[in-house]
Amino acid sequence: MIENNGGTTGGSRKRLAVVGGTIALVTILTGAGLLLGPVANAVNAARAYDAATPCGQRQTRDCLTVAPATVVGPWTEETHLRHADIIFATADGSRQVLALDRKYEGDLFPAGARVRLISWHGEVRDVEYGSGRSAGTSPTTDNPHLAHQVPLAWAMGMIPFGLGLLWLVVWSAFFSAHSRRSTPWQVMVPLLGTTAIALAGSTTAVLADEVAVTLRWTAIAAAMTVPVTVAFHLWAVARGDTVAVEPRRDGREHVFQAWLLGDRSGPDGMPAHSHLVVGPGVLAFTNEPTGAFRRAPLPAGLVLERVRRLLTSNPDAMALHGDAGRGCLVAQCRDGEREVLIAVHRRNMPWLVGALPQTEPASAD
Repeated sequence: MIENNGGTTGGSRKRLAVVGGTIALVTILTGAGLLLGPVANAVNAARAYDAATPCGQRQTRDCLTVAPATVVGPWTEETHLRHADIIFATADGSRQVLALDRKYEGDLFPAGARVRLISWHGEVRDVEYGSGRSAGTSPTTDNPHLAHQVPLAWAMGMIPFGLGLLWLVVWSAFFSAHSRRSTPWQVMVPLLGTTAIALAGSTTAVLADEVAVTLRWTAIAAAMTVPVTVAFHLWAVARGDTVAVEPRRDGREHVFQAWLLGDRSGPDGMPAHSHLVVGPGVLAFTNEPTGAFRRAPLPAGLVLERVRRLLTSNPDAMALHGDAGRGCLVAQCRDGEREVLIAVHRRNMPWLVGALPQTEPASAD
């Protein structure tokens, strides 16, 4: 006897939607908060730093102080990807270790070189070196123009990723349970697109010195990713979920793994069968791997409507997306008014198609 009891309950689906939606909204709002808070404050500080003038006789917190110094050498022999710790000796004889936002280059800061330390709000922000055409400026890690990088990287990663996660929640809650075409690519394609935008935005934020540069390159990444995502999505829709399978018969019995989706008629609410026996005059379920006994014949009126891909909304779909059911196809059958779904591995589907009468050819749509 075949029983089909359905899959994920509405209550658990709603709980997952609430939890996932909350996480997505918190992620998006946190990213927006970083943009409106730390990033905006860093931009304002950078503008104030650019507008500051050298201190005169009357020093204020907002003016720039210039102090001569001499390069002593690197703080450590170890090199960093993004900064170099260099020791400077000031005119009063004290020494100060500054982290420059660049890798250590001995030709720019050789021992004994004379430099100028530019301070603002009590911290050294820039180190000026050389003179004439060889003059240059190296920012320290306390430079206001760099303060936006870390919060902006988080924001540019969190907002697109949160949008992708929100789409996952919306799709799971409102579409996957009702649409017969609710296959995983419907959610994964947009999610991968938003993840690509998040990676581009966060990476650019760390490398770029200006917020505008990060936003521009993120917009370019979005302009490239969104059309590709939409095109792939439309292609997948046009492709459909029906699979053409040629029936096979060779006059022998074949036993292979099969899943009656939604079956809970076995002990402790487990599936009653694990294998299918197909052959001349034989079409039966069994829980015996050899198929030699304990056979349960399929209903005589069972007919095949079509062969299709496994849908996420199908009962037991999540379990079959694991190693056991990877690459499965589903024989969508009907026994009178009742729908019967049988999942088998792709390589075994021709034997099942050859054993089932069809309402119409199992061809691609």
